[in-house]
Formats: sequence, C-alpha cells, structure tokens
Amino acid sequence: MVFAILAFIGFEASAPLGEEAQHPRRTIPRAVVYSCLGIGLFYVLLSYSWVIGEGGTGVFADKAGGSADPWRQLGEVFWGGGWVLVFAAIINSIIANSNAGFNAATRVYYAMARNGLAPKAIGRTHPVFKTPHIAILVNMAIALVLSFVLGWKWGPLNGFIMLATAATVVVILVY
Repeated sequence: MVFAILAFIGFEASAPLGEEAQHPRRTIPRAVVYSCLGIGLFYVLLSYSWVIGEGGTGVFADKAGGSADPWRQLGEVFWGGGWVLVFAAIINSIIANSNAGFNAATRVYYAMARNGLAPKAIGRTHPVFKTPHIAILVNMAIALVLSFVLGWKWGPLNGFIMLATAATVVVILVY
C-alpha cells in the first residue's frame, strides 16, 4: 500500500508553483484536478494491461513479485526488442517524477523562508534567473545526505524503501 500511495504522490505538485503561473486561481486548480484524473486513468490502464499481459489475475499474483523489473520483462514478451522503449519510458518517468518532487520541495522551502518559518537565506532568489537558488542547494544537500547515509547504512534498496515509507507517511498525514 505504501508504494501504491507513493506512486500517486505528486498530482498536487503544481500548487507550490502557483506564484509563477499567469492566472493561478484558474490554472492551478485545473492542473491539480487534471493531473489527478490523468494519472489515475493512466495507472488503471497500465495495471489492467499488466494483469492481462501476465495471463489474468490468477497468474499475475504468482508472477508480480518474481521480477525486479516486470515492465521491461513484459515489454520483451510482447514487443521483443521494443522493450527498449518501455525501459526509456521508465527512465523518463523516474527523471520527471524526481524533477517534479524536487521543484515542489524547493518552492515549499522558499515559501517557508519568505514567511519567516525557515532561515531567511533560503528565501533569496538568483539575481539573473530569479529562481530560489539557495533553496535548491539546501534541497539538494538534504537529498544527497539522506540518500547516501541511508544507502550506506541499509543498502540502496532498503535505503530507498526507508525514504519512500517516510515520505508516504508524511504525505498521508498532509492529505
């Protein structure tokens, strides 16, 4: 359940960027709702495809945990060499998800600093690019330290599981 919720996190990521939108009272609610609906439909379609691709619900339950990379494996079965496209889509999704989460977290740090809830330096923007460059550096430092420390302590996979579980618990409380 933790990973199901973790996969759905992010539909609200456009909200912290509202200050930069041209018509935020109209565009941000639309972005949040359309993102939620779009990703929900996308997950239902892909989940259905995966279950059918594995041979139905009885076979799916046995095979689901048997592969570290089931989507690529399914791509090999149905597309042969086309699994490369599935792999590229997975990598693209990882990069896009990381970018969205990083942007949202950076903007939250920036807003907290601007409102006096975090050190003032985090609320500064770059003189040329007008981005919250200090918040970006703080976010990057926190992410690197956490990932390296947890990866060193428990291994990369268990470190990721620890971070994912902690993030999901916090997001459940926020939702």
